[in-house]
Amino acid sequence: MSKWLIAGIAALFGAAILFAAAPSPNDAGVMTITARYAKTPPAGIDDPAWKRVAPVEVPVAGRLEMADVKGIVSTKALFTNDELFFLLSWEDPTCSVTKESWQFDGKKWVHLKGDEDRIALLFEIERINYFSSRSCTVVCHSPADLPRNQWNLATESPFEKGDLWHWKSARSAPYRHADDGWL
Repeated sequence: MSKWLIAGIAALFGAAILFAAAPSPNDAGVMTITARYAKTPPAGIDDPAWKRVAPVEVPVAGRLEMADVKGIVSTKALFTNDELFFLLSWEDPTCSVTKESWQFDGKKWVHLKGDEDRIALLFEIERINYFSSRSCTVVCHSPADLPRNQWNLATESPFEKGDLWHWKSARSAPYRHADDGWL
C-alpha cells in the first residue's frame, strides 16, 4: 500500500473520528491524525518509533447508562510500506477486562454486571451517507430510546462500505488482536 494511501486513510480517520464520539452538532472542528512513516512495524507499545509521533487527544463520551462518562483517547499512528498501526491509550480507573462473567456465590452461579473496555475504528471505504458529518453515529449508534435488540450496525445500502476494526479488552486483547469486519 502506498504511503499516500495510508496517509489518506489516516486523514480520513481524523476527519471521521470514530471512537463512539462524533463531534457535537455545535462543533465544526475537524481533527486530523497524522501517521508517521516507520521502516519496520513497531515491536510493541514501548518501541522508540512511537516517541517520534505527537499524540492527538480525542475527546470521547459515553452513551445510555454511561452518558455522564467523558474521557480523552490519546491517539498515535505509524505506517510502513504496507501496514497501518495505531496506539490508543486512555485513563482507565476500572480496567474492565471481563465480558459476561459468572461468579459462584456459595449456592449458585451469578452473572456479574459490567462489560469489557472496547474501542472501534471505522474507515469509510465506499461513501457512507452522512458519515463525514455524523461519523459512526450513522451506522453504529441507534437512538437511545430504541430497544437494544433493535439496534442496527449496518449501512443503508449495499453500495456504502466501511471497514470496522473493533478491539475488546476481554475477547481480543489477550490475543493481541482486533476484529476486522465490514459494514
